Amino acid sequence: MIVNTGWTALLWTVIGFLLGSIPFALLIGKLFFKIDIRNYGDGNPGATNLWKARSFGWGVVAYLFDFFKGAVPVGLCFFLFNIRDWYIVPVALAPVLGHAFSPFLRFHGGKAIACLYGTWAGLTIWEVPVFLAVATYFFSIFQKVHSWIQVITMLAFLGFLVLRYQDQPFFYPFLAIWTGNFAIIIIKHAAELRCRPQPQPWILKLLKRSP
Repeated sequence: MIVNTGWTALLWTVIGFLLGSIPFALLIGKLFFKIDIRNYGDGNPGATNLWKARSFGWGVVAYLFDFFKGAVPVGLCFFLFNIRDWYIVPVALAPVLGHAFSPFLRFHGGKAIACLYGTWAGLTIWEVPVFLAVATYFFSIFQKVHSWIQVITMLAFLGFLVLRYQDQPFFYPFLAIWTGNFAIIIIKHAAELRCRPQPQPWILKLLKRSP
């Protein structure tokens, strides 16, 4: 199906933003457990704090909701409606923006990591989500501060995009989506990024042992 118009992109941008704005983890906490997960962890209404407030299983449930609210609208546009030019940029950014700056929470949303993974699943199926997951785990071995891990992972992701998709016709729209994602990551992690990167304790111990 080939539908590549500004009106179609606008419609799915609005749908994606509204879906992204739904704070599923917060709703699960309130509806099922009568708690406000913003009173736990780092105070964000995301899946990680539902995990900390209740259990790992419920955190996974919330994570999947956040993942698919990005994957579904973007995947439909990219693969079903064949929107693969610059019109895909606002469609792909909308769910992440909705999650990060939810109007239902007075524009104080979560850090949007799960939703970001979902939007890239909508664009690349498994390739980018797997790369992001592996890169995040790899850099967490060396870096202690979660926010710096996300920044370093995003920079590595930029290199992956260039190497993997530079010959594709949608390469530059992908770069624009990455730029928007990176800006959101910086904004949502700004407070924690004020501290310097901190190596994991094992690295410090290794350095002390070195002659």
